[in-house]
Amino acid sequence: MELIEYERRKVVREKKSAVRLPLPEHLRREIEVIEPEDLRANWVRIGIEATEILEFKPGELYVRRIERPKYAVKPIAAQAQDQSEQEEAPAVRIAPMPLLPLPRSNAGASLLAELLMNKYFIICHFIGRLLCSKWSMLSCLHQRLMVGSKEGVIYFVPFIFV
Repeated sequence: MELIEYERRKVVREKKSAVRLPLPEHLRREIEVIEPEDLRANWVRIGIEATEILEFKPGELYVRRIERPKYAVKPIAAQAQDQSEQEEAPAVRIAPMPLLPLPRSNAGASLLAELLMNKYFIICHFIGRLLCSKWSMLSCLHQRLMVGSKEGVIYFVPFIFV
């Protein structure tokens, strides 16, 4: 019996970059800074974690930017603190992210509520228009879809035809 050996070669593919486009720069930004709790004098700011969420106010889309600063312990040669206290404290501290309606999404609660409300408004409106004429229904749909495109953000409102 003959023993055959071979080496399997796996094709290494490059990771694709994120597909999500950045939010348009011309939209108004509201900055919200969330600091971590229990900071002492020996903590140093080392960076910032920023999250941008698209929100809606009647007649306007805007970006809510949540900034969470990162802090690390400042190294001191002769510290007066206990070794046990240093071991228990984490090396880097950052404030927790506030709860969002859809994790890993850049749509805020107000935008989601508006989209959901528009969905049912359009369905009820279309059913009423369907009884009158189909041409007016299509022109109304075109007007609703163009609302978001004025701000540079295109979103589609799901609907059904009966």
